[in-house]
Amino acid sequence: MDAMRRRMGPFELLLASPRQVKAIESSDGRHFFYVFQIVTQSNKLALNTECTLRIDNSETLVTTINLDKNRVTIRSAIEIPLEAAEYMLIIYPWFLYQRLQTALESLLEEDSYCVDTALRLFGKIPPDRRPTSLQLPHAELNARQREAVQLCSDRNLAFIWGPPGTGKTTTLGHILTELMKQEKRLLVTSTTNAAIDQALAHLAELGDAQPTLVSGRIVRVGQTEAPTFGASTNEVKNRLHAETREKIEALRSLQNERYGQITPCDLILEKLQADTQQLDLFDRVELKTLTSQDLRPIFSENYLQYVLNLPTKR
Repeated sequence: MDAMRRRMGPFELLLASPRQVKAIESSDGRHFFYVFQIVTQSNKLALNTECTLRIDNSETLVTTINLDKNRVTIRSAIEIPLEAAEYMLIIYPWFLYQRLQTALESLLEEDSYCVDTALRLFGKIPPDRRPTSLQLPHAELNARQREAVQLCSDRNLAFIWGPPGTGKTTTLGHILTELMKQEKRLLVTSTTNAAIDQALAHLAELGDAQPTLVSGRIVRVGQTEAPTFGASTNEVKNRLHAETREKIEALRSLQNERYGQITPCDLILEKLQADTQQLDLFDRVELKTLTSQDLRPIFSENYLQYVLNLPTKR
């Protein structure tokens, strides 16, 4: 990096006509956005590049946000004066190399980069293997195909190879159903849509995959003209929304039913309260009895008979 800096000097672009666009508060502080006219054109200017903006005799770090013909939008952590005599954008050609070097140095510190997986992929370290028991019989497969399913179940990295017509896509369908049965999350990708369509078609033919398809746990992302077997994003969304709407309607129906029971309950309470107000310590007052007609709007028929048969002293 030091040799690159000595060999390549910075590029300077003259800017003019600054205009503040907006200011935004974020978790890492306040940012100001400005649009400048580019006086000196250069192919060295790129998006999301950290540069130095020289304003007369002062300098500040900025980032290019948008390029539009002869204009550039930059982001700054400080306010930029709009009446300065000169604005010079200084681009350092080693900026991307420095960012790459920083990213490479962080590989050993961040687990999210999955360095071990990358090294296994290129054969630098062997894959992990843990013997497992298959959850499905896979009776439709031949011995070699079942070996492939077992291999993918046992290892965290596996390559399945075979000449055309040997049933690789069929085997893939069984691999997917097996791993789903083991409650693993899967992402199937390919360089072509056709390959994904074929994999989905073979998966849909397997009875073991039907519950997962119907439940919306298999989603076909992206545009395709091929059958999606109810797994396209819109189909899954509409199906799940339909189930939610049915539940909402059922709850509304139950809510209306409960509201319908409130009025009869209020009438019964009024009758009981009226009776208690007539009680006298010395005079016997004949109390009214609740009838089945009073209670029928509140209780089901079976429970109504149970209530009516309760002892009067209870």
